Amino acid sequence: TSYIYGTIHMMCEADFEMKTKVKQAFNKSDQLFLEIDMDDQKELKIMMASVNGEKPLTDILTPEQQKKLDEKLQADLGMNLQGVNGYSLNTIASLFTINSLSCEQIKSYEQEFMTMAENNEMELLGLEKVAFQFECLNKSSSVEKTFSDIFETDTDALMDSIMSLYKAEYFDGLEAFFGQSDYMDANSREWLLEKRNNNWVKRMPKIMKKKPTFFAVGAAHMLGDIGLIAQLKALGYTVSPIF
Repeated sequence: TSYIYGTIHMMCEADFEMKTKVKQAFNKSDQLFLEIDMDDQKELKIMMASVNGEKPLTDILTPEQQKKLDEKLQADLGMNLQGVNGYSLNTIASLFTINSLSCEQIKSYEQEFMTMAENNEMELLGLEKVAFQFECLNKSSSVEKTFSDIFETDTDALMDSIMSLYKAEYFDGLEAFFGQSDYMDANSREWLLEKRNNNWVKRMPKIMKKKPTFFAVGAAHMLGDIGLIAQLKALGYTVSPIF
């Protein structure tokens, strides 16, 4: 028996909860698989390098866009465009998302599971490489769309909605939310979810046959017809929720 857990990558400490049923499933597993291998130093170096863009922001944004972004950076984050000019636009968007959490202490399920794995002397592995993950991220959205989302998305309301559904374990609600075209269009869904899910499902049978495994991936990867749950069931696996 293996287990699969849907995470939210970042949340306020006040919203974080590691339920007993999750700990019990984790302790029955012999290895931990995250989306990427977070203790592989080569992978971590690639991740750190991916914070930067291929070109400076001043080379890819119009003067009007630069002015607008600079004003928002100063107002929301106390930064200016010159100080983050080497970052990718996706990194900038992530900074605004983190800021929207409005709390001093941020928790991560992935980090918590890594600590638990270390305490249990479990091997930590990854379902994909960092380079491919960032390739998918880059192909999932254009510069124009990412820039527009920074200003048009109500990130506070977005995170509140996700957290409310997540804490209630309301899968149907999460599926409806992530299926909204104004949140994730067809191209984003293809690159961020479908292609990656398909790759993971090809690997999971061999992994599970070797050892009882605890998989922890973003909750959106679990949902809908392209989700891991539906695809594993289609392969003949029994996938049952733990209450």
